[in-house]
Amino acid sequence: MRRWLWLVPFTLAFAPTFAWFAERWTDGIYRNGHGVFMPFLMGYLAWEQLKQDRDPEPRASAWGWLFLGGGLALLVLDGGINSQLLSGAAFVVALPGVALLLLGARRTRAIALPLVIGVFMLPIPAGAITRLYMVLRTVTAVVVAQLVPLFGIPLARDGTTLSIPGNQIEVADNCSGFA
Repeated sequence: MRRWLWLVPFTLAFAPTFAWFAERWTDGIYRNGHGVFMPFLMGYLAWEQLKQDRDPEPRASAWGWLFLGGGLALLVLDGGINSQLLSGAAFVVALPGVALLLLGARRTRAIALPLVIGVFMLPIPAGAITRLYMVLRTVTAVVVAQLVPLFGIPLARDGTTLSIPGNQIEVADNCSGFA
């Protein structure tokens, strides 16, 4: 039981990060709506993998301190710059450390996939999305401009604006295909 008590200060240290995750995940489907499912998916996959382990003895690995220390260092750094994304990354980096310290190296290797999936909890930075949106908007407009005339509807394209007789349609970020 004492082995698990240090998770209390760990959880308290990352509490603002958990709140930020929840805020970002529930902000809308266009802003990392899948993130809310990642902890459940990770937990399920880890649980299924660990159920197969018949060794009753936990075998802690000191290598966990390396990951945990790196994660906490990123958390402290983010405390100064308040980016929140860095604290989210700190949590993802710290997870293997927690697993190594509580479960040992063999069990942590067994749940490596769920730990890697933790990266998908992180929201995509806005700067990366803006560039990606423009490319996807253009691709969507080009494909639609090729397909719609096949149904007998005349269509002209100017950038991401599609013109049909009597109307103009703008291919916007939300219809770029990203979501």
